[in-house]
Amino acid sequence: MPTYYLAVGSAHPTATNLNEKMLPTEYQRFPKSWQCVPFLEAFKDKTGGNAKIQTGDYLTEGDIPIVDQGQGLYGGFTTNKENICNVSLPCILFGDHTKIFKIIYEPFALGADGVKVLQHRDDIDPKFAYHYLTTLKLPDVGYSRHFRFLKRTFFPIPPIGEQRRIAAILDQADAIRRKRQEAIRLTEELLRATFLDMFGDPVTNPKGWDVKNFGSLIMSKNSSRIPLKQSDRAKRQGIYPYSKYRTKVVGSEKSQHHWMEKD
Repeated sequence: MPTYYLAVGSAHPTATNLNEKMLPTEYQRFPKSWQCVPFLEAFKDKTGGNAKIQTGDYLTEGDIPIVDQGQGLYGGFTTNKENICNVSLPCILFGDHTKIFKIIYEPFALGADGVKVLQHRDDIDPKFAYHYLTTLKLPDVGYSRHFRFLKRTFFPIPPIGEQRRIAAILDQADAIRRKRQEAIRLTEELLRATFLDMFGDPVTNPKGWDVKNFGSLIMSKNSSRIPLKQSDRAKRQGIYPYSKYRTKVVGSEKSQHHWMEKD
């Protein structure tokens, strides 16, 4: 879903002066019974005033997890309870540089750089908020800060029961996705283990296979292809399409191997 937001420099509307005509078309598609409010009315930035821990001070073990804007849920740990973030739980964190959203359920400490702590309104289910926020398509400005774009979006607020129903469905879908990723990982590990069992490690070559230079086993047939101008390709008729790739043919006449190479 594309994400629309207020123009830079425009005043943020409030729930009292916001009407449907002010909403971008994408947000008008929500059911009429849903509220749709500016982001800054749905969430408060609770980042300020909290201690922030430098990466070099992270511990590998500890009682209190440290949340930063990295890919993992936690970046490290601390044992200093004075560093616990002062916010109601659960809450949502946003990576200002990475655009990563996280939902946190237990007391935590903040990493030093680029994390925004977001406290939702009482009529917003945190799981629903998390799932919705992860669908936003914010502009990508590299390692620059992205909260300026996030705070100009809008947030839909269905009735709380509907929020929880939607969140439960998305939780199930996310669990299936994680199981699928784990199955793929295990399959890749099995394939690698099977290869090593059959052929051994290609680096150490424990089975003593003959080692030859790849160039001595192949020959290029690329020079035998017939060049055709791009403008003439559309005029060609037949069941075989003319690929936008160059095909290289290597190997012996009895056993040839092909691969595609971009122009």
